[in-house]
Parts: sequence; C-alpha cells; structure tokens
Amino acid sequence: MRAGRRLALAALLAVAVPMLAHADLDPPAPPGPYDLIVTNPPFHQGHAEDRDLTDRLLRDAAAHLGAEGMLVVVAQRHRELHRRLPRWFEQVESVSAHPSHVVLVAS
Repeated sequence: MRAGRRLALAALLAVAVPMLAHADLDPPAPPGPYDLIVTNPPFHQGHAEDRDLTDRLLRDAAAHLGAEGMLVVVAQRHRELHRRLPRWFEQVESVSAHPSHVVLVAS
C-alpha cells in the first residue's frame, strides 16, 4: 500500500465515518462505484456459522468498488479472511496487530 493511502486510512479509522451498510438490504444499496467500503461482516445466521454469507458480502463489496477503491474489513483473526479475500482482490494487507481481531485492507 502506498504511504499516502496508508496515512489516509489511518486518519479515516481515527474519526467517525459515515457508512453505508450493504448486505441483503431491502431495498438494496445503490450499486456504486464506491471509493471505500468499511465492514465488520456477519459470520452467522441465527446461531449457525455461514461462510457463504460472508463470502457473498466480500464478493459484492469487490463488485461495488471503483478501480482505486478499498475495502476495510474488521474481523476476528481466526476467521482467516486474509486467505479468502484474494479471490476477489489483488492486494490484501493486515494493518492491525491486535491478538484477537484483524483489520484488513483489500484493493
């Protein structure tokens, strides 16, 4: 990640950001393209873990980003999203060092 983008991301994460959530919304969110999508994706439907739900959200995020867009994902580290995000994104970088959670930036 370029230094300027890293600095912009750090500033963004330090302040409140208006967010548009999109995950099977009715009515659906506008199609974009977006420069930035920030998510803490769901992993469960009811009590059952649902990897397909998470994968659909990540796939849809990639489809809704502009050419220079970024996805920022906050998730539990053991979900190993860093292994799944490359299906839809060329670059995936961890930008946190918390023992239980990870912040990933994908573009």
